[in-house]
Amino acid sequence: MSDNPKPVDFDTAPPVQVAQYDNLITKFVPGYEVIFQLAAAHFSTVLPSPARMLVVGAGSGKELLVFGQARPDWSLTGVDPSGHMLSLARRKLEQAGIKATLHQGLVQDLPTTERFDAATCILVTHFLPDDGSKLALLKSIAERLPPGAPLILLDIYGGAQFVREFGPTWIAHGHGMGIPLEVITNLEKGHAQFFPVSEERSLELLAEAGFEKVRRFYSALIYCGWIATKTA
Repeated sequence: MSDNPKPVDFDTAPPVQVAQYDNLITKFVPGYEVIFQLAAAHFSTVLPSPARMLVVGAGSGKELLVFGQARPDWSLTGVDPSGHMLSLARRKLEQAGIKATLHQGLVQDLPTTERFDAATCILVTHFLPDDGSKLALLKSIAERLPPGAPLILLDIYGGAQFVREFGPTWIAHGHGMGIPLEVITNLEKGHAQFFPVSEERSLELLAEAGFEKVRRFYSALIYCGWIATKTA
């Protein structure tokens, strides 16, 4: 990884073309679609009906699409800084007949008076440096959840050395899934723009942001996810 990496910007300098994002991430992240299906299943068991769901880093809309199809009674709000990604999400949702409120910007831009019954932050915080940015995002999510509300956090994890060690496996997996080597090479360079931290650090950040009862939700290669509960 670079000594001074810059956060990924999907509007001005995307690591991959936005139109290719869904196809590539589905192949690179083991169980990508299952992650959202499991999240929907878990929330269905613990949330009231109807429920208000906050999707942080809504991106191309896959998560909102899965949630909307699984639970039409949920009220969905997606937040993402990328206008290009949200345009793609909007088209998908309209084609599927799913209603969702989309905000271009940051969670911090949402009124603090807005309250949600649950939130997800999936494949987002590894784009933020651990200089207070990760913590600020998690705190902004916590401020918009009532005590006892669940959060699913999932990211590239393990620290820079861990990610480097599994780099060859990650490349081989992507190539085996049919992604051309030149595309993989470009994506590997994009890893220099990621800021992964260890699982221990992720748990520290969750606790400092106001979450407790953290349980492992998912783990595959360089990706890991947890379910946490807003502190009472």
